[in-house]
Amino acid sequence: MCLIVVTAMCCALWADPARPHAGAIAPSASESWIDCEIFDVGPGLLYVYILHQWSEPSMGVRFRVEVPQTLTYLGEESQYVKLGDALNGVTVCYESCVSSSEAPIVALRLMLFGSGITPPCTYMSVEPHLEDPALQSLDCDGNLLWPNDGIAIVNPDISCSCYAANAGWGDQDKPGDGSAASTAHFCTWVPVEQNTWGAIKSLYR
Repeated sequence: MCLIVVTAMCCALWADPARPHAGAIAPSASESWIDCEIFDVGPGLLYVYILHQWSEPSMGVRFRVEVPQTLTYLGEESQYVKLGDALNGVTVCYESCVSSSEAPIVALRLMLFGSGITPPCTYMSVEPHLEDPALQSLDCDGNLLWPNDGIAIVNPDISCSCYAANAGWGDQDKPGDGSAASTAHFCTWVPVEQNTWGAIKSLYR
């Protein structure tokens, strides 16, 4: 059983016009690059990767995934520490400062069962965690950022293109009216010199 330390962290970062690039969180048919065309030709097993891409080095993300009703959710897995699940809201903590400059960070791999009857141009999207006003990531200095959301299209045809729909990926504006700092539950890290995540997690198995 993995341990994740969750705390309330107040952050007024959105008042800083020079905040780092938060990138995007998107569903993909590939784990090595963002491929936003997913084909349900089932029935059969279907893997979808949730990628964190084009961001400055970061320590974790928070989001949920809208899965089409024609696809049955079977489960999910991650190489990182996580709390929650993709359908209701998940926090994925990378356990160290991770860069997506050369390759996307694979936050999750979803396992779905395809029906083979998904209509053309059906959307699958990454949405904010149910507790948050927007997608969230945490940079390596502990600052809260807001990545853009990404979409994939299940069974695309000539009338729809997820590449065009995702053309605006990048930093998005701050959520809400910006009148006050938001309280967000997120990853809190144990200094390496004090302990290791492996040692902590072993206490809870």
